Amino acid sequence: MRFPLVQPNKTLLVEDAERQPNITLIGDFCFSVTEQEALCGPVIRLYHVARTNMREPRFLLWRAQDGDVLSPSAHSTAIAFHVKGVHAGQLWTSVISVQLTDADNTIILGTFVQILVTGEHGHKKSSESENTMRMRKKLTFIGV
Repeated sequence: MRFPLVQPNKTLLVEDAERQPNITLIGDFCFSVTEQEALCGPVIRLYHVARTNMREPRFLLWRAQDGDVLSPSAHSTAIAFHVKGVHAGQLWTSVISVQLTDADNTIILGTFVQILVTGEHGHKKSSESENTMRMRKKLTFIGV
């Protein structure tokens, strides 16, 4: 019995070689709250993961150090950070991470979240801190 000679699909191979799966983490990574807000309970912020060139099926898992992830397997989630007991002038730092797995890749992306506790009641941010926050809104990992 002879089997026909099968030619590989070169187009598919080129597409696979050029595919670079990546994820982008979007949210507030550096912000401030008043001491009063810190005393009232957890500080909640929304985070989102955008993905490119990821294949089905996808599995997602969020984690937070010193915080509660409210929707650990969703593309967008709120994270409640426990900053109770942090006083004005202190910088509180946590780590958040997201793991995204597709049919043949797993990407884990993590970053620091820094919260400055201020003594001001109607805290006005300086233009320098606003620029810093804008620069830290997105964090991207491109897989190889």
